[in-house]
Amino acid sequence: MENNQSKNYRILIVDDICDWLNHHAGLIKTFYGLDTLEIVCASSAQSALEKIMASEQPFDLLLTDLEMESIANENYAGAWLVKNMKVHQDKVKNILIISGSYDIKEVADSLNVDFIPKDLLMNNPLLLKYKLDELLKI
Repeated sequence: MENNQSKNYRILIVDDICDWLNHHAGLIKTFYGLDTLEIVCASSAQSALEKIMASEQPFDLLLTDLEMESIANENYAGAWLVKNMKVHQDKVKNILIISGSYDIKEVADSLNVDFIPKDLLMNNPLLLKYKLDELLKI
């Protein structure tokens, strides 16, 4: 492995469904262990933005769902969050959308971020590991 193996990673997982938060966090913990990993969870885009802005250290990865709470003038709360992070690039280094939304590819492409459809992740959990290896260069 690369020298990054000893690096401490900070990951923020955002989803309004507790089972998905636990699922994503559990997979990441299984793949990488806990000794070099800090996982923070938020159950809404607005809560995630507050955590990101209050944090003194940047997050290495923002992993977010698209469909959460309703936000005015926005189709998806997750897209709203990603747009806000594009303005504050010093707060989040990488962004990954994991969603069951039918138009996840179009939304992710329009935001210029990576994505994994939830149905594909359920059939192949290693997709998350491969994507994290690529994004975080683990």
